[in-house]
Amino acid sequence: MTQASTLLQQAESQCHIRGVRFTPIRRRVLEMIAENGGGLKAYDLLDKLSTEHAAARPRRFIGRWSS
Repeated sequence: MTQASTLLQQAESQCHIRGVRFTPIRRRVLEMIAENGGGLKAYDLLDKLSTEHAAARPRRFIGRWSS
Protein backbone atom coordinates (compact mmCIF):
# COMPACT_ATOMS: atom_id res chain seq x y z
CA MET A 1 0.00 0.00 0.00
CA THR A 2 1.39 3.39 -0.94
CA GLN A 3 1.73 6.31 1.43
CA ALA A 4 -0.92 8.24 -0.53
CA SER A 5 -3.45 5.41 -0.32
CA THR A 6 -2.80 5.06 3.41
CA LEU A 7 -3.36 8.79 3.82
CA LEU A 8 -6.63 8.60 1.88
CA GLN A 9 -7.86 5.67 3.99
CA GLN A 10 -7.02 7.54 7.19
CA ALA A 11 -8.84 10.65 5.97
CA GLU A 12 -11.90 8.63 4.97
CA SER A 13 -11.90 6.92 8.37
CA GLN A 14 -11.63 10.22 10.24
CA CYS A 15 -14.47 11.73 8.21
CA HIS A 16 -16.64 8.71 9.03
CA ILE A 17 -15.79 8.96 12.75
CA ARG A 18 -16.63 12.67 12.79
CA GLY A 19 -19.79 12.28 10.75
CA VAL A 20 -18.67 14.40 7.80
CA ARG A 21 -18.64 13.48 4.14
CA PHE A 22 -15.42 12.62 2.34
CA THR A 23 -16.63 13.95 -0.99
CA PRO A 24 -15.01 13.12 -4.33
CA ILE A 25 -13.62 16.65 -4.55
CA ARG A 26 -12.13 16.43 -1.05
CA ARG A 27 -10.61 13.06 -1.96
CA ARG A 28 -9.13 14.50 -5.17
CA VAL A 29 -7.66 17.52 -3.35
CA LEU A 30 -5.95 15.23 -0.86
CA GLU A 31 -4.70 13.03 -3.72
CA MET A 32 -3.23 16.08 -5.47
CA ILE A 33 -1.49 17.24 -2.30
CA ALA A 34 -0.07 13.75 -1.73
CA GLU A 35 1.09 13.51 -5.35
CA ASN A 36 2.97 16.80 -5.01
CA GLY A 37 4.84 15.83 -1.88
CA GLY A 38 2.61 17.96 0.33
CA GLY A 39 3.47 21.26 -1.33
CA LEU A 40 0.91 22.89 -3.55
CA LYS A 41 -0.35 26.48 -3.63
CA ALA A 42 -4.09 26.95 -3.31
CA TYR A 43 -4.59 28.63 -6.68
CA ASP A 44 -2.39 26.05 -8.43
CA LEU A 45 -4.55 23.37 -6.87
CA LEU A 46 -7.72 25.16 -8.01
CA ASP A 47 -6.38 25.48 -11.56
CA LYS A 48 -5.72 21.74 -11.73
CA LEU A 49 -8.96 20.82 -10.01
CA SER A 50 -11.12 23.07 -12.17
CA THR A 51 -10.23 21.00 -15.24
CA GLU A 52 -11.82 17.98 -13.53
CA HIS A 53 -14.64 19.59 -11.53
CA ALA A 54 -16.51 22.63 -12.80
CA ALA A 55 -17.60 23.51 -9.26
CA ALA A 56 -14.01 23.95 -8.09
CA ARG A 57 -13.53 27.66 -7.52
CA PRO A 58 -12.66 29.87 -4.56
CA ARG A 59 -15.49 31.01 -2.36
CA ARG A 60 -16.30 34.68 -2.43
CA PHE A 61 -16.18 36.47 0.86
CA ILE A 62 -19.12 38.82 1.14
CA GLY A 63 -18.98 41.18 4.05
CA ARG A 64 -16.44 43.14 6.00
CA TRP A 65 -13.35 42.10 7.79
CA SER A 66 -13.89 42.51 11.49
CA SER A 67 -11.18 44.12 13.52
